Formats: sequence, C-alpha cells, structure tokens
Amino acid sequence: MAFAIKTTLVNVQNYLKSLGDFPMAQVGDFLIPPNQPLAAAIFMRSVRVYAVTAGGGIREVHTVTVRIARNTLNVPTEDIENNMADVVSRFLSKLLADSDLGTTVLSLDVAGMAGSPISTEWGFLELKTLWFRIVDIHLPILVDDSATSTP
Repeated sequence: MAFAIKTTLVNVQNYLKSLGDFPMAQVGDFLIPPNQPLAAAIFMRSVRVYAVTAGGGIREVHTVTVRIARNTLNVPTEDIENNMADVVSRFLSKLLADSDLGTTVLSLDVAGMAGSPISTEWGFLELKTLWFRIVDIHLPILVDDSATSTP
C-alpha cells in the first residue's frame, strides 16, 4: 500500500499561498529563521488508514501541521499575541468555509470522527538566537484513496 503524502503537503502549501496572509509558506519545518515577519511551515504529523471499504478501498487521514511563526523582535507582546490570534482565526475561518485543498481531499475531519479533531498548540521557538511566537495547527485531512494510490 502506498500513499501520496507529498500531494497533501503541496495542496496545503498552495492553499496557504493563495490566501495572501503568508509571505512565506514552505513545506518542511523552519531550520533557519524565516526572513518574513509572518511565515508558515507545513509538515506531516501522521498518516493512517481509518477505514477499509467493502470494495477493498481505503480511507486515509493525513494529519498535517501548519506552523505559523511570528518574529518577536522589537514587537510588544500584546501586539504579537493579538496578531497571531487574528491570523489563526482568519485562517481557520477561511479553511472551514472553503476546505478546497485539492483533488485528493474528501474533507477536513473537523470534529475528529476518524481520529483527532482540528486543534492548535501555542508556544515559542528559538532559531539562531531569535525568538518566534508559534502556533501549530493540526489539520486532519480525509483523503480520497483512489487519488492517493500509487503503482
């Protein structure tokens, strides 16, 4: 059995870029400090089968983490927190209203019916002595098995 994991990552990246809120949206976590005040990194958290159909098809859930990072240098703490809250709220609102992440996506598993629901974790990340306020958004994406099978 094979999964087209890259397709899911690229679909999320393209969606983020289309929103216009993120000057930088990259596949893979930040290894060096982003050179933009607001940036997004997309990486896979888990891939699993959550159902097998009577015809032998599978239903997959790809849980993608979208890490939004905001440089904290010379910005008041309250401004950073309010900015991150606005960005995360706007992103999730758009995503839930649209949820068109490409041809392989059946839907987002918002409430976690096939596992974990959409969730966020807030924290800080240090990269090369620079501090970033981060929000990890975990997106469980139900994937169409016919579109992810590879020979």
